[in-house]
Amino acid sequence: MTEKSDEIEKCEICNEPLKDDDLCLFDINLGTVHAGCCGPERETYVNLETGEPLGDDEPLPVPFPFSEVK
Repeated sequence: MTEKSDEIEKCEICNEPLKDDDLCLFDINLGTVHAGCCGPERETYVNLETGEPLGDDEPLPVPFPFSEVK
């Protein structure tokens, strides 16, 4: 059984705490980060199946509230 840590999770990009109402994205290398800390360029997002940058016809990831991670 895994115990839930009382440690505050932080965005690995800006090092600020992640709050329940913060919009987030999942970075394959860093984990959950603030959506606003991610680059707006399409090349910063990859297709999780191929690892290639998203094509023009693929949708960008949809941010989710950090509260959904818990």
